[in-house]
Amino acid sequence: MILIAALTGRRVIGRRGAMPWHISEELKHFRKLTTGHTLIVGRKTFESLGSRTLPRRHTVVVSRTLPDRPDVDVCRTLDEALRQAKTYHTEVFVAGGAEIYRQALPLADALYLS
Repeated sequence: MILIAALTGRRVIGRRGAMPWHISEELKHFRKLTTGHTLIVGRKTFESLGSRTLPRRHTVVVSRTLPDRPDVDVCRTLDEALRQAKTYHTEVFVAGGAEIYRQALPLADALYLS
């Protein structure tokens, strides 16, 4: 499992449900690394994406409150999300938010920060 994040110089990963910047090179880098793989995100991060999946990626959302949906795998715990993500036989990227990062950090094989 790989944690992937971009942060400001003050270690901010998001602000009010959005990224605190828009850098096209950063978005291209994220897309290049994660396309064809599986993303695990928390509910708030999923909502910040417009409650939609990103193209050509499996999406697993960790949420205790989000109802099941046909277009994403909704899991109630990170452990459940990791088990589900492994069924896709792709690399697994954890892409936020803060609580999901906190839980996943001790389990991570790699960390990509920019």
